[in-house]
Amino acid sequence: MPDGPESSYISSQEKPATPATDSDYSYTKEQHIPDVSVMSVPRWLLLVLVLGGLTAFGPLSIDMYLPALPRIGEELGGSASYVQLTLTACVAGLAVGQLLAGPLSDQFGRRMPLLVGTLGFAVASIACAFAPSVPTLVVLRFVQGLAGAAGIVITGAVVRDLYEGVAAARFFSRVMLVIGLAPIFAPVIGAQVSALVGWRGVFWVLAALGTILLVGVASSAPTPGPRAGALPQGWAQCFARWRP
Repeated sequence: MPDGPESSYISSQEKPATPATDSDYSYTKEQHIPDVSVMSVPRWLLLVLVLGGLTAFGPLSIDMYLPALPRIGEELGGSASYVQLTLTACVAGLAVGQLLAGPLSDQFGRRMPLLVGTLGFAVASIACAFAPSVPTLVVLRFVQGLAGAAGIVITGAVVRDLYEGVAAARFFSRVMLVIGLAPIFAPVIGAQVSALVGWRGVFWVLAALGTILLVGVASSAPTPGPRAGALPQGWAQCFARWRP
């Protein structure tokens, strides 16, 4: 069948979503971007789970500990409105962190900011489990959101580096399946953990999740290097490019 305009458009927009058999990735010399056509199906599935888990940092950090809010107030001696500041701090950290992690990943590559953010999320979660007071927990929750935001924003950048067009939309839809489960199961898991071991156990679960994802990012997930010509003048150019 001869190639027409439609077939050439499709071939230029799609990269293979399910790849061949090699377990290693090859990197182009120009852009240092993994060739997904040689990614094995098990590793491709692992990539979906890791990126989905990183993007789910937001709903997991918020929804999982909501059932424990009354117990936090009782144990730490804070009013309901005071304890709710821990939720506000986490959301603020998630917002500010995305403004920082995105430009950093463009300038220094995806891997390092992603590793630092995931490690920071796990460490902050452990620190939250030891929080002695509500003000301390508020600060730590901000740090937790700030670190977790790296996984949220860089995941989209990694997908954009690996896929284009229809293939990118297809891959994102599979990542969204993982993300969609987090708001459903997080409150249930949080309530059960809080009932069994107390509210501090919720943060131990989040720390364990962060550690698992850290290992996944470090060992398996492809993380392209810096994009050619990205932010040559650093933060000044980054802010100059922002538009309302």
